[in-house]
Amino acid sequence: MIRLMKYWTNRSTMPTMKSYFLENLILQYYSSGVTSVKWVDRELPKLFQYIQNNVHYSLNDPKGFQGDINHLTYEERMKIQEKANVDYNKAIKAIGFEGAGNMAAAIRLWGEIFGEDFPKYL
Repeated sequence: MIRLMKYWTNRSTMPTMKSYFLENLILQYYSSGVTSVKWVDRELPKLFQYIQNNVHYSLNDPKGFQGDINHLTYEERMKIQEKANVDYNKAIKAIGFEGAGNMAAAIRLWGEIFGEDFPKYL
């Protein structure tokens, strides 16, 4: 999940979160007692929602060296929050399309989230 979210944040659709901050944000999410599922597509909406809800908060370096590792500006945080919200909604729709058997629509939405390098439906 960390590698996938790093790919997501490195796209030019929003400001990039520093790797260490993103890693620890995701680790904070999973250490909060949430239950993960084995299907990545089902896990992504939860991570998008978590990022959306937590990108504005301080995150102290768990190693205790740097203090707050969230160095994003207010504008960057707002853009990331907005992108996480948009992609959360797309992910939910993609899962719905998949459940309804409309794989072409599901894959199209995942491609919108992850970019033109995402595999196309044939």
